Amino acid sequence: MKENKEGGDNEMAQISNMELENLRHLISAEQLCYAKARAFAQQVSDPQLKSYLEKQARSAEQSIQNLNQFLFS
Repeated sequence: MKENKEGGDNEMAQISNMELENLRHLISAEQLCYAKARAFAQQVSDPQLKSYLEKQARSAEQSIQNLNQFLFS
């Protein structure tokens, strides 16, 4: 965060074009992880593996939401 003219730090710092592009890349990568984990989970028959893949899909979904929240806030 950058300080505002009054010396506070409640103003969100502007992000550079490179940081914006990196955020977009991270979101895209997490979306791919989510899609693949979901697809694999639907195809496997082993319950432990299915559970693990579903957990990974939920984790990727949460990461997508967090990154989007940061990007659009």
